[in-house]
Amino acid sequence: MFGKFGSSPAAPQPPSNAAPTPPPPAPPQAPLNEPKLWVSQNGGTPVVMSLSQAAAFPTAQAVPESSPNQAWAPVSSYIAAHAAASASRPSFGGAPAAPRPPAHNGAPAFGGGGGGNGIAPAGLFNGLAQASVTRHGQYIEPGDYLIKLCASQFKVGREKNMAIFEVEILGSTFHEGDPERGKCNKVGSRVSIFVNKNDSFAPNIKEIILAVSGVENGECRLETDVVTEEEGYAVVGLAMDGRTPITNPFIGAICYIEARDVTTRGGNPYTRTSWWPAPKLADGSPDFENATKYR
Repeated sequence: MFGKFGSSPAAPQPPSNAAPTPPPPAPPQAPLNEPKLWVSQNGGTPVVMSLSQAAAFPTAQAVPESSPNQAWAPVSSYIAAHAAASASRPSFGGAPAAPRPPAHNGAPAFGGGGGGNGIAPAGLFNGLAQASVTRHGQYIEPGDYLIKLCASQFKVGREKNMAIFEVEILGSTFHEGDPERGKCNKVGSRVSIFVNKNDSFAPNIKEIILAVSGVENGECRLETDVVTEEEGYAVVGLAMDGRTPITNPFIGAICYIEARDVTTRGGNPYTRTSWWPAPKLADGSPDFENATKYR
């Protein structure tokens, strides 16, 4: 019987007149594809050997290390079996021909879509090592919102540069069943607002900075206030050099936003957002009743 975990199998009993033979020294480790055997010479204590190591003792009794309860057999029989299996095995690097999949009435096989062969195009992940993670929410829909600023960044794109503000919707004019208000972003959702670097970039960023500056002692910053270049970098989390990340001092600001669908002079539609500061209660939570006070 096979003993407790880690023990060797019982060796076959030698003839009474056989002299015990000490186990050979452990030769170098065999290749990984060779089977390993428990080998017993003349009924001596079994020793684990690779097939090439055991080949020096062709008449010794052996069992596979992986199947110690199997009947003992001469090492020579394992050598012959391994040689036969190796002869029928494809050469290194080769692969047997894959079976042809059944037809699916013209539909691609499961997992297909680009031919179904599972081969990725060359260069698919070029630039992955240099990529940065971005977490953007859905686009903002027309409506009125009370929001909290969660994150921001300035992104240099292939076609245009832009500032991106990610906000959480705290209050919304969403109303299920209403043809128009039913399209508004829901409370709890995250929305990304994009400000393109164009001729209106500076005025748009100033409007946002005035809004996220908040309300202090019942007063907010006036539209005539000077907004510094340093504040412009800070609102997208950058130092004055435009490269070094800093802790954005405006994260967590609560604002009131109106989003409206408009059309540019060139006839292109887009959603314009207008920002105002919104008051907070004493505990720092949004003051919903007076959300539009500074509009």
